[in-house]
Order: sequence, then structure tokens, then C-alpha cells
Amino acid sequence: MKKIATTAMIVLMVNSIVYGYTYSDYSWTTNPANGHEYALTLDYSNWTQAEEWAVEVGGHLATINDESENAFVAAFIKDSYITPGTANPAMNIAWIGLEYISGDVTSSDSWEWTSGESITFWQPGISPYYAFPQGGIHMYIDGINHIDGPEKWNNNWMHDDLSDYYPKGVIEIVPEPATLLLFGFGGLSLIRRKR
Repeated sequence: MKKIATTAMIVLMVNSIVYGYTYSDYSWTTNPANGHEYALTLDYSNWTQAEEWAVEVGGHLATINDESENAFVAAFIKDSYITPGTANPAMNIAWIGLEYISGDVTSSDSWEWTSGESITFWQPGISPYYAFPQGGIHMYIDGINHIDGPEKWNNNWMHDDLSDYYPKGVIEIVPEPATLLLFGFGGLSLIRRKR
């Protein structure tokens, strides 16, 4: 009985550590082109867990709307590899918020952003080392150090199913319009006071 109680306590402690991240636990970077904030998940995981962590802090896995944002995210994950402590360029990837829904896996119409935004940019990867699609139902992006070159997307099933191949995820937070508006009014009041 004591062993069961100890095991239960350890499970609860691990759950509070793994599932208890807050906004301030992350290191955020703002994309100057769109004002959105980005952070890597703190742990390696399957796509579903990475999305849950993103939602916990008020965001989603990254939604990529254009070539500029795609380049920003690929550069942002430059030091993120699936195997901690290594710099294997073939494994410089991170989860983004695309999930397969149904239909032709090679068509953007068969995928959906977890943010609910429309797909306005599509970047599946084809290279000498792999071809899209690869049978997975979640999408990741290749970082700038990837052996195939940066900025391609793929859906290799093993990154969802095999824990040795879990990447981190790219969390994106879109500031609320009211926040931007308040920031603008605050800046105006500072300018007005200087006069």
C-alpha cells in the first residue's frame, strides 16, 4: 500500500511539473513583422502534447501565414533538435499547428490550423532524403540547420509515435487587439506628456 501511495505521489509531482507551465516559464521572441510572440515548448513531445502546452499559456502551435513568417519560424528553431544534446542537422525540426483532417494528404484543403485560421501558405517538403507525405497526421517545420535545407514542412509519422524522435513545438501567441490598442494609447500619452 505504501508503495502504491509513493508511486501515486511521484506521478502527481511529474504531472504538475510537466503540465504546469505558465507564460513566464518560457523564453519569448517577438516577430517584428507581425507582433506575434513565439517560444519553443520546454520539453520534447508528440504533437498533441505540444499543442496542449501551447493552449495552457494562451496560444497554439504556430500558424504560418506567409513566406516571411515561415522563414522567421525556421530561423527561430535553429538550435532545436529531436535528440537533446546533439546537433544532428537531419533532426532540426519543430511542431507547427497543422493537423490532417481528411482527404488527399498532399492538398492543403485536407489540413487545418489549430488556431482556426485559414491556410494561406503551403510549404510541403520534397528533398533527396524524404518526400512529402510520410504518413503522419501532424506537420513539423525544418529549421535552418536541417540537412535538407530550411523551411520545408513534413509529416513523418515517427515523430508522433516514437518518443526517441519527438521534437519540441513552436508556440505562437497572437496579442489581443485590445492589448495592442492599450499599448498604442500608452505611447500616445507619453508623447503628449513630453509637450
